[in-house]
Amino acid sequence: MRSNKAGFTLVELLVVTIIISLGLKWSLPGLIRSAKQSEVDNYTQIVESGLFSLQAKVGKTKSSCEINFGSSNQFKAPWEILEFQQPSGTQAFLNERISCCNSKEGCVGGPEYRLISREGMQDRNAVEISTSKPFFEISPPGTSAEASILTILIRSKSHDLQSLKNKSGKSRLKIRCVEISGSGNISNGTWSEESEKCLI
Repeated sequence: MRSNKAGFTLVELLVVTIIISLGLKWSLPGLIRSAKQSEVDNYTQIVESGLFSLQAKVGKTKSSCEINFGSSNQFKAPWEILEFQQPSGTQAFLNERISCCNSKEGCVGGPEYRLISREGMQDRNAVEISTSKPFFEISPPGTSAEASILTILIRSKSHDLQSLKNKSGKSRLKIRCVEISGSGNISNGTWSEESEKCLI
């Protein structure tokens, strides 16, 4: 009896391999972009959530907080600007970065008061942070507060990679922004490099 089992020829296997390779070549950059943008978006939510938590604590304790970012308009690692937890696992800048004063506690720094509630998350290793001001003050709702707005920019560490730029040389990765007023109004959006505004 003859076997009717049919196999693949070498040409058929070669054609399938070429098709799969081309598919990966076309889809892989998009998948990489999506993954990197997701890291930025996740960390943006962490920043926004941390600011909401800080604002809630400021309102509860009737504190006035002075925040020192050390610099402005320079992209740096999150632990150099927002987080106390360093890559080594130690805590740093506890008193230099934030000071919140009220009638009951006096003046208290970190980590009792902090800008990021969940420090050390994996996404922080993939992003860079920049602030529009080197200093900022947050006051309880209903009190006199700083009139201007603080803008925090979050972008991927891969933002300037040539492979992630379009034909006109602009990065395909979006820069996210979180804005907070001295009285605690918080919003997030996408940063427009053309208008230099946070588009909510």
